[in-house]
Amino acid sequence: MAFPDDRAWAGLAAAAHARLSEEHVAALAGMLRVPLTAADRPVVTARLNAVRRVLDDLDGRPWRGYDPVTWESPTAVPASSAPSETRGTTASPHPDTILDLAARLRRREVSPVDLVERALARIEALNGQSHALITVLAERAKEQARTADRELAAGHDRGPLHGIPFTVKDLFDIAGIRTTGGSRLFEDYVPEETATALRRLEEAGAICVGKANLSEFAMGGTVRHPFGDPVNPWGAEWSPGSSSNGSAVSVMNGMAAFSIGSDTAGSIRHPAAVAGAYGFKPSYGRVSRHGVWPLLWSFDTVGVIARSATDCRVVAEAIAGLDPFDATTAAPSAVGVPGFDRPVALRGRRVAVIEEYSRAEVGSDIDSAFGRFTDFLEGSGATLARIAVPEMASAGTLYAAVKDVDNVLLHADLGRVLATVDETSRLNLLTGALMPAHWASKANRLLAHARESLRARFAETDAVVWLGTGGVTPSVATVVGPSVARTPEEVIAANEARVGSRVISNIAGVPTIALPLGNDRRGAPMSVQVGAAIYRDDITLGIGEAWERVLGPLPAPPASGPHRA
Repeated sequence: MAFPDDRAWAGLAAAAHARLSEEHVAALAGMLRVPLTAADRPVVTARLNAVRRVLDDLDGRPWRGYDPVTWESPTAVPASSAPSETRGTTASPHPDTILDLAARLRRREVSPVDLVERALARIEALNGQSHALITVLAERAKEQARTADRELAAGHDRGPLHGIPFTVKDLFDIAGIRTTGGSRLFEDYVPEETATALRRLEEAGAICVGKANLSEFAMGGTVRHPFGDPVNPWGAEWSPGSSSNGSAVSVMNGMAAFSIGSDTAGSIRHPAAVAGAYGFKPSYGRVSRHGVWPLLWSFDTVGVIARSATDCRVVAEAIAGLDPFDATTAAPSAVGVPGFDRPVALRGRRVAVIEEYSRAEVGSDIDSAFGRFTDFLEGSGATLARIAVPEMASAGTLYAAVKDVDNVLLHADLGRVLATVDETSRLNLLTGALMPAHWASKANRLLAHARESLRARFAETDAVVWLGTGGVTPSVATVVGPSVARTPEEVIAANEARVGSRVISNIAGVPTIALPLGNDRRGAPMSVQVGAAIYRDDITLGIGEAWERVLGPLPAPPASGPHRA
């Protein structure tokens, strides 16, 4: 392919400081030998111009100097009405949670073999229609269950996860078992190593029954999943979220007690929220990413989807810790962070509500549900105040720019990938391939400034709460495809609406949990997000466990039927 002449070069240079035209983008694609079709050209041009517009708008914008939060004296709460500390469970754990199953195992009411056989039966009955799992590990799981049964009978107890079935996002390597990354391009790829998090789970006695479906390469927004579209357990009309959607579906369909996923811009918390589950993203660096396919290295975090906040804590304790194969795990180990199980009192805590992400129509179901949650916080002795996060202005677009460029660098044969992947993945990769390097560099610097400022904001308070993506589950019919946005303004609006309220946790690197708020009158789940300062995972989980006791056991989605053995 011939390179453009000097006039084209001059036009491209000028465009670096102005709005790109479709002709500029086509010329750039020609120079770089990027296969850009005429149909893709207007969409990719709009995406590039959206990044340029955001960079221009944020030029020189100061984020420091915001007013400190003013805390009013907390309302006195009678000692009898507020729990003294938030960690811990009720005498009888909620049904089908890890601690419930663990207690039943030790009473010999069930065996690991029973639990695995039940999980496999659920998979057999529901996976064909729900597309929750890509690979089922039936024989391997049965053998591990028999081993766990013998160990427990002999008094060799590895802890609460011993004999508990789980699933894992098919982005995590298990030696000798294929990892697809949700793409047909890798349906025959078999790794030789096991991800650190999975190795630790299996050392704790947990049993993996299958590898869960996901958005292609975990990019999010996949229109047509190569291994079938995951179906929300509450109804096919509701979005299953992205990108750890198969993980959430498997948990709420009773195929596993919990699932391990990755969270780069809400990819654990969003699927958990729309499925009515709990989804926990630990602080950046608390859990090793070794053996997990990357999406955006500076944001990627390994976490858990489960049926209770307590379960999230139990699993996080098992997988966290220093790993020489992931340098980011050195930081929390060096500073001596609090344990996940450190007792946390709600009384006297300062909780900030994010102004931009807590707006709901007065009288709506989510407005009422969020009000019940904030009433619970105040009734437990916490003081509430509202804060603004100007750092998040256009952050969704900055994230998309950096993520798209990083993704291009992960694929050696870009042409082959572009010819095979879903529409969303293709447009993301095309945008990344044609992104001027100095734009991506500037977006990275702006995100670094936002990270510093957001961490300071989170450190001002004990906890922060907000509604991720409005706190409601969208219908599949209202989730638009990636090619719909054809102007920079539409692209920016779509980015902020889709990931802005979720990626805040990843920009800051702070721990965050998605908590269920029950279902709205449509029958679709609602949720709230709770975060805390970096490495204060104990506070996030503590509030989640307190809410868990108030909310009660999670209901089984009607389509999945009863779960209990």
